[in-house]
Amino acid sequence: MLRFSPPARINVIDVYDDRAQAWWDFTDPIFEPLHAMVPARAAYLDRHGLAVDGRVVVDVGCGGGYVSGLLAARGARVLGVDLARNALLAGRAYHAAEPWATREAFAQASATRLPVADGSVDFVSCTDVLVHVPVEAGGPRAALAEVARVLKPGGALWFSTINSTWLARFVLITLGEDVLRFVHKGTHDPSTFLSPTTMRALLHDVGLALVAAEGVGPVGPARGHRGRITLKMGRLPTTQVMWQGHAIRKPS
Repeated sequence: MLRFSPPARINVIDVYDDRAQAWWDFTDPIFEPLHAMVPARAAYLDRHGLAVDGRVVVDVGCGGGYVSGLLAARGARVLGVDLARNALLAGRAYHAAEPWATREAFAQASATRLPVADGSVDFVSCTDVLVHVPVEAGGPRAALAEVARVLKPGGALWFSTINSTWLARFVLITLGEDVLRFVHKGTHDPSTFLSPTTMRALLHDVGLALVAAEGVGPVGPARGHRGRITLKMGRLPTTQVMWQGHAIRKPS
């Protein structure tokens, strides 16, 4: 019989800071799946016509700058925000040769206290972040309220998260953290997982309207760095485990 001991702490994101040197290591077991997700992120933007060229964009929970780089390459004026200082340094170093990646393009701050003025942002990205906003800091709702504060009327929030289903808990925690250990133990707090129904209600409460929701995850094998076999990520027909979507800031 398999027995699993609960982690001493949950929602532990220190690993993203402690292992910052591996953010851009395409073979790292923790970061490789996050790298693999970037094309699926880009495909979502294209599918829904979410253009960011010339727009003021805040990438909340930017980490080492995967999505920040994606958005900057599409012409966005990006500010990457994260609490993990070493991750920010890794992102700045990797993108150092790119004109957008100035010192001011990365800021150490919380998802619930963004360093930007009210109604000053056209687009906010929040990928794989809402589930890591601690309950004691207000959880996902507090982060969404902060997004609503900084977005201009008509501005867009693009996000990805984890559903609150038993299947999501099984895949991400039982398998991911306890059995296969491709996720650091204690990374996830299931109380912050969000179903599309709950997300729609939270968004409504803070003045945002959900526009679309799609499942995302492994869709088959792919050739990774140096010919390694890895997983190709893409759109799935179900939102039961991981999903992404976008919402619009309602007019005042």
